[in-house]
Amino acid sequence: MKKQTATVSAGKRIAVGAVGTALVMSTWPTAAVQALAEDNNQDNNSDESSESQDTQDTQNNNSTKKTEVVYSKHDAAGATDGIFVVNTFDTDEATDVSDPGTYESVENLSTNQQLNNTDDRTDLTTLAKEPTYYQGDLNENTTLPWRVSIAYTLDGQQIDPDELAGKDGELDIDLKIDGLDDDSKEADFAKSFMLQAQGTFANANFSLEEANDATITQAGNNTILTYILLPGQNGDWHIRGNAKSFIYSGWQIAAMPINLDLNVDDYDTSDITDAANELEDGANQLSDGGNALRDALDQISNGASSAFTGSSTLASGANTLAAGTSAAASGTARLSSGANQLSSGLNQINDGTGTAADGSATLASGTDQLKVGTDAAKTGAANAAAGGIGVAQGSSDLQNGLGQLKSGTGRLSKGAQDLKEQLKAQNGDLDALTRGSQQVADGAAQVNRMASGLKDQVAAVNNQITAAKNSLTGIQGRLNDVKTSSDQLKTGAITAQNQANTVKTDLKTIQREVSSVSQLPDALAAIGNASAGAAQDAGTAAGAATQAAQEAGTAAASDTSVSDSLNSLLNADNLTEDQKAQVKATQGSLKNSTNAATSAKDHAAAAAISATSSAQRATTSAQTAQQVSQSLQSAQKLMQTAQQLNADADALQNTLDSLNGDNGIGSVLQKSQDALTAANDLTQSSSEYVDRLKNQLPTENKLASIAQLANGASRLNNGIKDLADQLTKGADALIENSAKLDDGAGSALDGSVKLAQGANTLSAGLNTLSSGATQLDNGATQLQSGSHSLSDGLNTLHAATATAAGGANELRAGVDTLYSGATQLNDGADQLAAGTGELNSGLGQLADGSAQADDGSHTLADGLNELRDRVSGLDQKVLDQVQDTIDDKLGRNYQLHSFVAPSNTNVREVEFVYVVDGIEEPEDNKNSNSSDQNDDQNQDFLDRLAALFSKNQDD
Repeated sequence: MKKQTATVSAGKRIAVGAVGTALVMSTWPTAAVQALAEDNNQDNNSDESSESQDTQDTQNNNSTKKTEVVYSKHDAAGATDGIFVVNTFDTDEATDVSDPGTYESVENLSTNQQLNNTDDRTDLTTLAKEPTYYQGDLNENTTLPWRVSIAYTLDGQQIDPDELAGKDGELDIDLKIDGLDDDSKEADFAKSFMLQAQGTFANANFSLEEANDATITQAGNNTILTYILLPGQNGDWHIRGNAKSFIYSGWQIAAMPINLDLNVDDYDTSDITDAANELEDGANQLSDGGNALRDALDQISNGASSAFTGSSTLASGANTLAAGTSAAASGTARLSSGANQLSSGLNQINDGTGTAADGSATLASGTDQLKVGTDAAKTGAANAAAGGIGVAQGSSDLQNGLGQLKSGTGRLSKGAQDLKEQLKAQNGDLDALTRGSQQVADGAAQVNRMASGLKDQVAAVNNQITAAKNSLTGIQGRLNDVKTSSDQLKTGAITAQNQANTVKTDLKTIQREVSSVSQLPDALAAIGNASAGAAQDAGTAAGAATQAAQEAGTAAASDTSVSDSLNSLLNADNLTEDQKAQVKATQGSLKNSTNAATSAKDHAAAAAISATSSAQRATTSAQTAQQVSQSLQSAQKLMQTAQQLNADADALQNTLDSLNGDNGIGSVLQKSQDALTAANDLTQSSSEYVDRLKNQLPTENKLASIAQLANGASRLNNGIKDLADQLTKGADALIENSAKLDDGAGSALDGSVKLAQGANTLSAGLNTLSSGATQLDNGATQLQSGSHSLSDGLNTLHAATATAAGGANELRAGVDTLYSGATQLNDGADQLAAGTGELNSGLGQLADGSAQADDGSHTLADGLNELRDRVSGLDQKVLDQVQDTIDDKLGRNYQLHSFVAPSNTNVREVEFVYVVDGIEEPEDNKNSNSSDQNDDQNQDFLDRLAALFSKNQDD
């Protein structure tokens, strides 16, 4: 048995480093480990070939080129979960290397040398004659050349992979791998590397139904799906099947350059080269034949072109003649039609202008009558305006008088109330007087018993009589005040009544004047309608005359165009003498027609101007009548205002009459006069009686007169009672009547205010009416003048249209003769043009055909010559193109560089390994297994792993 030196091959060291890191990050799929182990076994089974290759590399160069393997871990959805790189150096001698690249951390996988990544470089010393490995961890956000995404849809609903474990149903797995396609250095790998993706599914957990584009293999109880992407391609694959307690081990994706050296020069391509040589000979023969055909067709084309040129000249002359005669015939046809329309139109215009002239005469007569009416309206409106001023002034005076009357009734009412209050205040004195007189009467009966007391009672009565006299004097003064106020009220009421009568009279005068003015709108409406109708008729006549002028102008222009065409015919060399004579005769008729058309145009234009002017005058007349009619509408409104004011004046008159009636101011005045008279009489008699009573008072020596005293005291008592009753009743009646009088005066004042406002409005309206009547009269004058001018203009228009119609009739006769000759000339020219046209068409087809054939022969010759040039050396061109296509598809034009440091090209090889997590068994199922079984399985795995990477000590 031969003892072996314990060494570690390159494949084992890579596997150890990868598996060690994977155990830290997560458990790597056994398929990846098995692939690395198989690669290691192949290395062991071919030691001689490996040593031979290593020796060859050593002889070529003690190179520090490295092999770079990029490992990335992804979750079940494809999101990156970690990236690290295993760098391998294989040198003959121990060499210091400064490897560019930025890592988050680095670890030596071959020696105990401590490594650091400083300034984006990792410095290390390689082993002599054996590989040296170190691992560098990248940031998980580092951009990778391919993006991986996996989506899961269970029973038609997208589901998160974390929720998929152990589920049942129809499952669709969408695997997408998209390579970068930009100008970045990372995209170089996607454009140049081939990629393989492999997924393993346990048959017990997933029954595959569809996996398009996949290579499907069975390994034991597993189904393995494999997808291949060539450089520059993207993948989007759907795996569909039935899931049952679903789990699967995920995907293993590897990318590396395609190391296929395919060279077409190494293969037999004689079939391609022989066929290409035959093609080249045939192309040469075709080129020679095409050149000969081109020369022959050149001669044919030249001859046909010369013949066609001659026939074209002939046909051109014939066509010119036919075109000229056709234009002449067409022009004369249009001229004939236009002349007929012109004649018909002018006749209609003439009829219309006659009707318009008659209407304008009627309009002129009506405006004369209108002028007489507007003169009267102007005078009446002026009178009404003057009356309006008087009404306004009278209403103002009436309002002022009623204001004073209202103030007086107020004072009267207050005086009556004061009188009643005075009576109430003096009522105690009267009662005392009554009691005293009663006492005097009673005392007289007891004169014998009470002689000494009688004197005192008489003295008391005397004092009470004096006080009553004074009260009666005050009452008499109040009654005098009431009488004075009543006299003033009566005077004011009479004045107000007179003023109201004056206002009412003025209003009736204004109403009568305004009524005469308001009758004018009907007449104005009739005149306005007549003016509008005349304006419409004149406008229609103007439009028709303008159209007639345009048609006549068109006819004259057509004559000129036809004349130019005929002159061109006369100058042509291809007309016979007979044809020229016909053309000249036609020109003579055309000249007469042109003169007639020009004359008709001038007359029609003049008629249009006259009709337009007449239409404008009639329109102005209609507008003036409308404006005046609108102004008179205000007169109608003033009429209504005057009627309302008249009604208000009647109501005010009735109010004033009631104030001056039996229950008004006169009644109050009479009652106050009666009360005053009665008070005066009672006061006078009371005063006299008191004086007599004083004189009759008993003295000690005149007791015999007591009987007389008793009688007088009784009469005094009765008189006082009557006086008190009369004064109280009179005061109440005075208060009641004065209140009614005050209400009536207030109503009269309100009516006078309303009357004054209406009178002012009426006065202003009458002033406006007077101004409008003046404008009406001025407008009527203008309307009268315009209507007469309209009548004169329409008569002139009628005469002009008659003249134009006569000229149009002459034009129509001349044009008919011209059209007959032009038609005969055109028939002959058409026959000549038809014959020369057929000849020219035939020669033209011959020339075109020969020219096309000649062009085709040139194109054919050029194409055959180009074909000859292109097939020359075609065999090598085909082989070169095939080789370029192969190289492009295999990515052989790729400039290899490091993934970690793209500027570093000192690399031997770069590979990528993506490990995508699968769907693991749910935690409940995991926990159901015994820990001993897990230990056994883990031990079995570690034992197998150790066996894979341990070298047998024996051969």
